[in-house]
Amino acid sequence: SRDDQVAVIKEERKRRAAGEADRDASDLRLKEALARLGDAVRESKLSAQEAQHQQDMAAQADERFKEARKKVVELENALVDSQAEVAHEAAQADSLRQRMLTVSHERHAAKAAEMHRALTMARDEAADAQSRIIALEGAARHER
Repeated sequence: SRDDQVAVIKEERKRRAAGEADRDASDLRLKEALARLGDAVRESKLSAQEAQHQQDMAAQADERFKEARKKVVELENALVDSQAEVAHEAAQADSLRQRMLTVSHERHAAKAAEMHRALTMARDEAADAQSRIIALEGAARHER
C-alpha cells in the first residue's frame, strides 16, 4: 500500500540522514586527528632542530675546551721553560755571589744588582705564567 511505501521511504531517508551524520562526524574526527598529527610532526621537527642545536653547541664547547686545553699545555710548557730559565738565572746569580766574595764588593755591586733584578723579573714572569695557567684551567673547567 501507499502508506507502507511512504513509511519505507521515510525510514530510508532517516537511515541515510543518520549515515550522513555519522560520516560527517567521522570526517570531523579524522580532520581533527590529522591536525593533531600535523602539530605533533611540527613539534617533533622543532625538537629535532633543538636537539641538533644542542648537539652543535656541545660540539663547539668541546672544541673550545680542546683549544683551551691545548693552550694550557702550551702555557705549562712555557712555565717549565721559565722555571728552567729561573733555575739557570738563580745558578748564575749564586755563581756571581760566589765571585763577589773573592772580588771587590764595590766593583761588582752593580752587576749583582742587575742579576738580582733579572732573577726577580724571571721569577715574576714565572709567577705570571703560573697565574695564566690557573686562570685558563679554571676557564676550561667552566667551559665543560
